[in-house]
Amino acid sequence: MKLFLEIGLFEALVAVLVVGTSLAIFFWLVPRWFLKSMALSLEVKSPGNYRSSEGRNGIDAGLFTPYAVRKNKWFGVQIILHPDGPEFAARALRLSRQLDPTAQEHDRSLLDARIERGDRIYARFVSDTIDVDITEKTALWRKDITRIVFRAKTDAEHGSGQVRLYFEGMIVGELNFGVTTNEKPTGQDGQHVTLKRYRKVFLSYTKSDRLQVLRHNQLIRRLGMDVFQDVTSIEPGEDWREALYRELKNADLLLVYWSKAASNSKWVTKEVQRAMELRAERNGAGPEICPVLLEGPPPAKPPSAIACLHFDDPMNYIIYAHEALAEENARPD
Repeated sequence: MKLFLEIGLFEALVAVLVVGTSLAIFFWLVPRWFLKSMALSLEVKSPGNYRSSEGRNGIDAGLFTPYAVRKNKWFGVQIILHPDGPEFAARALRLSRQLDPTAQEHDRSLLDARIERGDRIYARFVSDTIDVDITEKTALWRKDITRIVFRAKTDAEHGSGQVRLYFEGMIVGELNFGVTTNEKPTGQDGQHVTLKRYRKVFLSYTKSDRLQVLRHNQLIRRLGMDVFQDVTSIEPGEDWREALYRELKNADLLLVYWSKAASNSKWVTKEVQRAMELRAERNGAGPEICPVLLEGPPPAKPPSAIACLHFDDPMNYIIYAHEALAEENARPD
């Protein structure tokens, strides 16, 4: 009543109307804003809305081949890549059996690699008991079904092989398999395939090659792997020697960036030697040693302490040939 007497009836009604309208708008908007925020939060946190480190929404890699084959007769080793999902897996199996009705799906596993449409995938076949027509093959990822086929044969009773998958020059996994030439196999012991997914990668290099290695570091992190590189991983004040040996012990892949300068680096040699010792101590379960050639061909000659390792890489000759061809085509007539 006092308010009405001081400011008048009209002004009081206007004030009540303004305050009431403001409160109505406030209580109408806030719940909607809150619910919308909660919905967005749930959407962002939902595992189905992002590609996690476990490979969700990633690429499914499968290896298809017969379990029993005939001696010295060609058979197909099919690597089929496709988006994750049961419908794609069923299509991959049907596709493999169009080429070979006896093909068996040994295993499937998701790759963490962030491969985009049009990216080139390389596959390398390695075996002491199985021969193939061509050891290096490539394919363009189409975000659908992508297949790489090796024609293989063996004269061994039990043969085994390995296919390494590469993306932008970096290894992203391995597929291992076994076949038998026994026409009446008694069991499935020879039928196995596992995809080794590297988790912790140690980069070994010399200072003069640091810029190239930093670019590879960026790519490897994009592939979802944990990378150790001294310049980016060692904290200020930390004992760098202790850090090197600790991280090398925990790594499952040692990438050795090989050049003339690296061949003369005592620390690169020490890191490779330590990895060899770890593999010997663990019966081959230590970090896998994979040279990455920065120069050549031919590669720089390794020191005698690590000369037992094979440093040449057929992929380097393919790259060299493509570069030479591109340079030739770029020249004016």
